Amino acid sequence: MSRSRQIMALYEDNHILILEKPAGVLVHADRSGDYTLLEAGKEYLRKTRNKPGDVFLKPVHRIDRPASGCQIFACTSKGLSRMNQIFRDRAINKEYFCLSTGDPLVESTELVHWIKKDTERNKSRVKKPDPRKKIPSNWQVAKLKLELCGSSGNHHLYRILLETGRPHQIRAQMAAAGAPLVGDLKYGGEKWQHKYAIALHCFRLEFEHPVSGEQVSVSCLPKGQAWEFFVPLIKDHL
Repeated sequence: MSRSRQIMALYEDNHILILEKPAGVLVHADRSGDYTLLEAGKEYLRKTRNKPGDVFLKPVHRIDRPASGCQIFACTSKGLSRMNQIFRDRAINKEYFCLSTGDPLVESTELVHWIKKDTERNKSRVKKPDPRKKIPSNWQVAKLKLELCGSSGNHHLYRILLETGRPHQIRAQMAAAGAPLVGDLKYGGEKWQHKYAIALHCFRLEFEHPVSGEQVSVSCLPKGQAWEFFVPLIKDHL
């Protein structure tokens, strides 16, 4: 994302700001030094709220760089602490869409794995739970529900309801199930047009506002690449 590219605010008030993250854009800084959505969000607040100097803005969660969709930031320390608690309590509905290859999975199912992040390789390992054993140290339970929404050739559209929020969870679990995401070379997916993008989109977030208590629901449709063909299917499943 260039510094001149306009960002889309999906929701904002005094405490939280929800932006539409394009694929290939970092949420916050890493060793690459590339421009981030966090920087873009701060510039947006400086302009729209006439706030010179530094602006308080912190990501509450993080969408992977190659993915796209709804990204929440906190504009106040109160908003940050309470949104962090919402995520810890899993009191938020997280709905994704993804495109995969491989044989189509059943129309609706749940995937459950044990998952562990390999920080050196920046990759998550998953394995099937063994009911006879306790979960090993440094591993966590990963759960998601999925629904097959349609197919075009060897590309399949899935609606994902994320029940836990582990690093690379959808990417690793779908690959383990034999359905790697399009563009996700790290997990065995096929190449896509945009080398910095994978076919994973955070479509909808729903939660109780951390301060007012009102229900918040935001959504955005994926854009570009092979998504255009599947957008009508996504709309049919709303």
